[in-house]
Amino acid sequence: MPQKGGLDPLKRTQKRTGIFLRYLAEYHSIKYSGLYSNSFVTNLAKDLSLGQREFSRRGVRILSKGNKLHLQLNQETGELLLNEKLDREELCGHTEPCVLRFQLMLESPLEFFQAELQIIDINDHSPEFLDKEMLLKVSESSPSGTTFPLKNAQDMDVGQNNIENYVISPNPYFRVLTRKRSDGRKYPELVLEKALDREEEPELKLTLTAQDGGSPPRSGTAQIHVEVVDFNDNAPEFQQLIYRVQIPENSPIGFLIVTVSATDVDLGVNGEVSYSLFQASDEISKTFAINPLTGEIRLREQLDFERVQSYEVNIEARDAGSFTGKCAVLIQVTDVNGHAPEVTMSAFTSPISENSPEMVVAVFSVLDLDSGENGKISCSIQEDLPFFLKSSVLIEVVDINDNAPEFQQPIYKVQIPENSPVGSLVVTVSATDLDGGVYGKIIYMLFQASEDVSKTLELNPMTGEIRLRKQVDFETVPFYEVDIKATDGGGLWGKCTLLLQVVDVNDNHPAVTMNALTSPIPENSPEMVVAVFRVSDPDSGNNGKTISSIQEDMPFLLKPSGKNFYTLKTKRALDREEREEYNVTITVTDMGTPRLKTQLNITVQVSDINDNAPDFRETSYTLLVHENNQPALHIGSVSATDKDSGTNAQITYSLLPNQDPNLPLASLVSINADNGQLFAFEFHVGATDQGSPPLSSQALVRVVVTPLRPARSWCPGRQSRATWSPRWWRWMETRARTPGCHTSCSRPRSQGCLACGRTMARCAPPGC
Repeated sequence: MPQKGGLDPLKRTQKRTGIFLRYLAEYHSIKYSGLYSNSFVTNLAKDLSLGQREFSRRGVRILSKGNKLHLQLNQETGELLLNEKLDREELCGHTEPCVLRFQLMLESPLEFFQAELQIIDINDHSPEFLDKEMLLKVSESSPSGTTFPLKNAQDMDVGQNNIENYVISPNPYFRVLTRKRSDGRKYPELVLEKALDREEEPELKLTLTAQDGGSPPRSGTAQIHVEVVDFNDNAPEFQQLIYRVQIPENSPIGFLIVTVSATDVDLGVNGEVSYSLFQASDEISKTFAINPLTGEIRLREQLDFERVQSYEVNIEARDAGSFTGKCAVLIQVTDVNGHAPEVTMSAFTSPISENSPEMVVAVFSVLDLDSGENGKISCSIQEDLPFFLKSSVLIEVVDINDNAPEFQQPIYKVQIPENSPVGSLVVTVSATDLDGGVYGKIIYMLFQASEDVSKTLELNPMTGEIRLRKQVDFETVPFYEVDIKATDGGGLWGKCTLLLQVVDVNDNHPAVTMNALTSPIPENSPEMVVAVFRVSDPDSGNNGKTISSIQEDMPFLLKPSGKNFYTLKTKRALDREEREEYNVTITVTDMGTPRLKTQLNITVQVSDINDNAPDFRETSYTLLVHENNQPALHIGSVSATDKDSGTNAQITYSLLPNQDPNLPLASLVSINADNGQLFAFEFHVGATDQGSPPLSSQALVRVVVTPLRPARSWCPGRQSRATWSPRWWRWMETRARTPGCHTSCSRPRSQGCLACGRTMARCAPPGC
């Protein structure tokens, strides 16, 4: 029955030890958020249902169990205040919930209450990167989809105030994903979306931002310096495709003819160029030498205009890899007057008859191997001789450049697979010129070619061979139209067109782009959309057709949701207690030959809802307690578990009131009919979780009072012995009573009276 003017009887100090289980098991829970020194926490007098006068009289004290006391109590008003501002991060770090436990002690009568001060986190810390600047080296050969894990930021706050996601500054090359480690920490992962080109952009500066989930949200940033590492993807290029040089025939050995120069936009070893004679004849190799480092071409032996008037020297520039570039050097040997005229006698008549009119005495020819003015000659004889010279004329028809080069066909149609290696022969174009000599020599070159064509194709100026300078890519440029120009030595030219069709091969893996991902997803939710992603393959035909799938043993299914879009849904409601995390592998395979596939792994976490009530390990508990113990004795524990997680699994215990007011007292307490002693009582304990709505369960607790084993004692005139039987822990007495000696006692024994079997017994009248 409730008592007037004080605590609930279940919270009042009782003589029976078992009642302490009630208020020792009850916790007074106080939640705290951002209070400062001397801030009001609660009024204990009101919480304990005590008036101010009784509260002061009871001498309430706060005990902190050895920890620093963060609280102070106003004894007059019952107000509980903070000694200082509490810092949740300093007190508990990342432990959640953050609870400070203390005791309340009340005197007269003595009572103890266990209390806890729960400190609720506020968003007072911003995410912070330990490294404010990060260096990331990425090869320009890295394919799209390559991932680069980055260092995570740290946030001293917990729960939703901790780091929620990462974002990257806008750029065409990278996006960022927020990943979650097994310990719950989130870290950023950089994903390459577009291939890098060091020659276009050698470095990138990005800003990585970590955002928490607080309100308002806080953020921290770090700078990422992306250094694009060079890959040998460029061939050397000469400054001129054709070098035209004239050199006197009497130039000395070692004479510098010309210096050719090629550049390679790659870096380091990939950009180092060496020079060599390309497909040189023995005559060329004997006559000329090239410095492999500088590109200087010098004479190795003396030239002779009368023997060779011109040379065509092909030069190759090669980088450290397999890329090459070519040019041609046209060397024209110029004549010097280095030959005397030569006289050759063809006929000579001697003697001759006198008196013969105009008779031919001799026939001779004159030759000078030099050219131009150096080769022109004049003949004479002495003036006082009866002879004269008469010339005979030889007419030589000299060619003029009156014919332009003509290609064998005006249009060349060619197909080439996109995986053809660098240096592959595309086609050989050919033109002819009816003129002779220098006017009939033809040089081939690309005509008004774009930069892309010049980087992709190289044309041998002497042979007309067109080869690949770099690999072609159907997905980038499927078709080329190239004009070729053939020029003769006199400047006349002809033109043809090359139509180059790039043939697709299955060289691209399908790409998967995640558009939306929901994780975690709440359990017990039927057919929920988990992810939406897009599939693409830049190949053509069957090479670009794809099929998507996931593992068969997963409670998810894929559904097409538009062109190239798929939706990942749950097949059924998920149960977090059965499995709290799923690693789903999305496999996308194309239909080409060979088939290429791409896999994307996503982690789907299942969040908890409060669908499990606490479960006591036993449906009923029997606790044994000796009689005559002191108050506040720990007599036992009950324990329950909850399959849920987080706050849904946090359990509080309480003593439950009797739900049936008509329940007879005999069902709760056992009594000895002979002496009126109470031996056992029963009550129910409840376990309630912190979910919304909260779920609870209960267990029966039976407290059995067991007697201390008494010592032998005698009353005058007759020995009596008290013993106990283990049967139901009921007290049994076997003794011969002395007249006037009572065995059921409620007050201390009289002075000078021996105990009659129990420590609290009395004998009346004295001297029994």
